[in-house]
Amino acid sequence: MNLLFLEMAEKSSKVVQKTQNNTSYFAYSFILTILFIINIYFLIKFFIGFKRSIDKTKKILGEFLVKKHIQGFNIKNNAFFNIIIISLLIMTQIVFSAVVFVKVRQNNETSFKTLFALGFTTGSILALSFLIFTLILYKIKFNYPQYNKKSESEIFSEIISLKESKNKTLNLNFPKKININYDNLKGSNILLANLLVKWISNYNSLEEKEFKKQYHIFLNQLFKINYFEEVVNKISNNEFKTAQTLISDSVSIDESMNLDKIEKEILWMDKVDKKAKIINETKDLSKLSKEEFNKKYEEYVYESRINDPIYQSTSKNSWLFYRDSETEDLFFNTSSLISYTIDDLEVVYEKELLEFLKDYKEFLISKFLLTKSI
Repeated sequence: MNLLFLEMAEKSSKVVQKTQNNTSYFAYSFILTILFIINIYFLIKFFIGFKRSIDKTKKILGEFLVKKHIQGFNIKNNAFFNIIIISLLIMTQIVFSAVVFVKVRQNNETSFKTLFALGFTTGSILALSFLIFTLILYKIKFNYPQYNKKSESEIFSEIISLKESKNKTLNLNFPKKININYDNLKGSNILLANLLVKWISNYNSLEEKEFKKQYHIFLNQLFKINYFEEVVNKISNNEFKTAQTLISDSVSIDESMNLDKIEKEILWMDKVDKKAKIINETKDLSKLSKEEFNKKYEEYVYESRINDPIYQSTSKNSWLFYRDSETEDLFFNTSSLISYTIDDLEVVYEKELLEFLKDYKEFLISKFLLTKSI
């Protein structure tokens, strides 16, 4: 009797143990599935962001980009940490699948072997895909003679050629030094002030740096200036088109409306007043307040995302390398006034950010190219 009881207890214990194991394996399966989905999602996001970053870099820098270069690709960038995160997640899937597979095999749980073997296999495939597709995409996107300069001397020679081709458009009287009144600027836009401290310091000492460092500074600043101009001009054009659309609408009131003469005139004047207000707003975008500009910018972002998924906001985006903290700081308050002098002249210039950057870009290009000689 006692022996029978012990056998039943042992069988019951095995059933309970097997049930517990199955429950654990189901939980492991769920974790593995979630890991796989997350890894697939992150890989897709990364490849899309990586491609867009290369495309945007090439488009914005144009002829000034004569080597393989991705704007913002450095270890300090948030987007770079995504590479580490994705790598860790994929390795987690591989190690997790391998450990559980060994456990399943030891317990002879044949129904779960295939799943965790598949988890290990897919993890390995994802790791290889991450590496191979990134290299292939990089190779394809820069597979043009313009970017196939391998040595520093080749890049320098290309810059000399660029200087000769653009010689007539360069400003021979570019300032050697630019001095900004940072105290005034900090009062209205401390983020921009901190950014320009770095930029102007690099500009003033540009020719003192080695060529490789000069070119990196040049590309970084030129990209952000061009990107800033592109976004602001896009917003301006959208606002102007909105005003034109309203103006083109007939201001006459349908004669079939049952309104007397005075009511028609009031309604007509109300429409004209609204249109005039929009026209005045679009005359000079830089005069908008920070709140107004941000509102219009967000509207533009929303529209551009619908019409062109590649084009998104300038706020930091951890999947696009070129949208870093400096880019965000540049857009913090676009109506900021910049007071500055050039060289040893006593004349003080005061310009809004967009106008200042247009002049500064001319100075930057001229100084970078004209200080290069064979």
